[in-house]
Amino acid sequence: MFSRLSFSICIFLFMMSGAIGKSQASESFVWLDDSDYEPFIYNGEDNRPKGLFIEVISEIFNRLDKPLTIQLYPWKRTQSLVKSKKGDAMLTIATPERLSYLSASDPVFTFTWRLFANKKNPNKNILLKARTAADLRDFRLLSYLGNGWAEENLKNLKVTYAPKFTQALIMLVQRGSSFDGMIEHDFILKYNINRLIKEGKLNQEHSEILEEGTYPFDEVEFRFLIRKDSSYADILPAFNAALSEMREDGTYHRIYNKYLQ
Repeated sequence: MFSRLSFSICIFLFMMSGAIGKSQASESFVWLDDSDYEPFIYNGEDNRPKGLFIEVISEIFNRLDKPLTIQLYPWKRTQSLVKSKKGDAMLTIATPERLSYLSASDPVFTFTWRLFANKKNPNKNILLKARTAADLRDFRLLSYLGNGWAEENLKNLKVTYAPKFTQALIMLVQRGSSFDGMIEHDFILKYNINRLIKEGKLNQEHSEILEEGTYPFDEVEFRFLIRKDSSYADILPAFNAALSEMREDGTYHRIYNKYLQ
């Protein structure tokens, strides 16, 4: 006979399963990323995450009806935190090392990266004709900690890694004879030079100090990379569908053009 005790246990287990399900449903997806990549992603004056990446990914999660928590840190630390399971995902380049523990979305952004050299650098004319990493083997390059593309593609070259992107840019601008070049997105370099001038960290004379390479150096795809063992690992198909929908209805391009006109 089904006793009162058995009935009470069943009711308790049913209520607990409902509570657990509700807790999982309301659990926020934790996106960790770079705090120093303005205007794509950065902490604003109010210390709230801002930028192109923030707007696009937030819109995707709104369409998925999933709660999203965003936390920004220095880029190298961000990657360590995701790898140690302190966050679910980051938005970056899908290098082989990252894909060993992360699953990649469709490309969210595709940028053309070029080589930039200081106009005062005596090697400028040779540098600006470079097409591949092999053309740069005799030169001193700059990058920043956590730049997976540089670590993968420039690993046999002489590269100095600054703690942050902004610091690498200042070093290239102010110490153009000590370092030969830096490979990055053209818009973000120009944007940040102007920003640093406004903040008094660079002088007005620096506004035109960098010269762009003749040839595109690489087409770089930024993808949303989710930990394979995340409880949200199965949302990638829905994420890709929402991203595609945003492109089709014009939302993606309206956001993108706010930053890259």
